[in-house]
Amino acid sequence: MQAQLSEISVTKTLIRVMDWVFPRFCLVCGDEKTDKSDICDKCRDFLSIINIFCPACGVSSKKPLICGNCQKTQPYFDSTYTGFNYSAPMDGFVKRLKYDKQLEFARTLGELFAARWMGQSTPQPELIVPVPLHRVRLRERGFNQSLEIAREVGKRPELRIDYQSVIRVKPTPPQTDLPLKKRRSNVRNAFKVIKPIEAQHVAILDDVMTTGSTADELARCLKQSGVERIDVWTVTRASNQINQYSCC
Repeated sequence: MQAQLSEISVTKTLIRVMDWVFPRFCLVCGDEKTDKSDICDKCRDFLSIINIFCPACGVSSKKPLICGNCQKTQPYFDSTYTGFNYSAPMDGFVKRLKYDKQLEFARTLGELFAARWMGQSTPQPELIVPVPLHRVRLRERGFNQSLEIAREVGKRPELRIDYQSVIRVKPTPPQTDLPLKKRRSNVRNAFKVIKPIEAQHVAILDDVMTTGSTADELARCLKQSGVERIDVWTVTRASNQINQYSCC
């Protein structure tokens, strides 16, 4: 595990050096750019942004109103801010980070989400809690993609990141491998607070939100520990068709 983490640290250093020696290229079109962004302005205009969504669960909507599912069963978290649809090229960025271990995409996803969130007038949380990975999954992957994205997001509003107070105690199978109706039971009692959360307003951060079951269970755990307000920040959100059961 230590060797994997050391390798990741070296990789991050090499990325910074390469950025300094060579200019960045747009990850979408491949054109050379002169700024410090991974996506050129032209391609950024074509990213699939979610502008209108349910303020509770973040599902895309025609009006910024609480959706019917959230009215029926209120989630444990208080609000959701979502940046982009889980579609090309964002879905590819997420997959290359998680499964191909291309950590530079954590920077890309974090930068894009932070730029979107900074334009909002919503109250700023006191700290970010990345969705934890179970130690078995962390050992296999070598890093927590939500934490790596949080490191980038936290630079912009200068937010504290807490990745040690909550752990994942159940080695649950990936949500993507399960039918939608079983995802909630899959993550039930999956998290445990092991240290006091030194904040009353927390943002849970994750790379992608499908049903929202994971975020909801983590929010339940945090609320039980005494946190008063919980926002969910998700870089990408799956489509309405996938979210037919919503988060709650």
